[in-house]
Amino acid sequence: MDAAAKRAIAREVAKNVQDGDSIAIDSSTTSYYLAQELVDRDDLIVVTFGLRTAVLLLEQSNATVVMPGGVVRRASGGMVGSFGNTLAGRGRLGAGFFGTATLSIEHGMLELSSEEAATKRALVAVCDEVHVSLASSKIGRFGINSFASASEVTRIYTDELADDAFLHEWEKVGTPVVRVAGTRSALEARALSLAGAEREAEAV
Repeated sequence: MDAAAKRAIAREVAKNVQDGDSIAIDSSTTSYYLAQELVDRDDLIVVTFGLRTAVLLLEQSNATVVMPGGVVRRASGGMVGSFGNTLAGRGRLGAGFFGTATLSIEHGMLELSSEEAATKRALVAVCDEVHVSLASSKIGRFGINSFASASEVTRIYTDELADDAFLHEWEKVGTPVVRVAGTRSALEARALSLAGAEREAEAV
């Protein structure tokens, strides 16, 4: 869903990563697009539980890829588990990059799966910066398991359909929101395409 907009968000988020950085990337779709933007970065250390991300970086970059153990979750293509003890005492990561099912000021970043949230929480705990990306269509959805509080998030990235009220709400608690330029046109083009497909289906 919303692939063109997510790719645009990933390109913007990738500006935070330089050669030689140590980072975390989760198993979300936007984070996979982020990994595609990072294949030309040299000497990265990437901690990830995303299987597709790990394979991509292994095949197309010189990054050192670290995958803590766990159980493969088919819904996300991620290796989930409570691996906090694996990461504790191993040093800090400069930044972590995460998708989220939804979010709220009160409870922060939310997932439906408790295993997914626990895995992300372990990574958040060792990251100096936490960057979260989400499509505006996820704003206001339901989520139950928190993996990062509002105060732990460095920056939120979303598309241009996120309204001003959303930006102001998060900026009041000290979390800046970036509406990535060019995403509105991508989303509107997709909506027109879907509407055209529906009209064709109804005409058959």
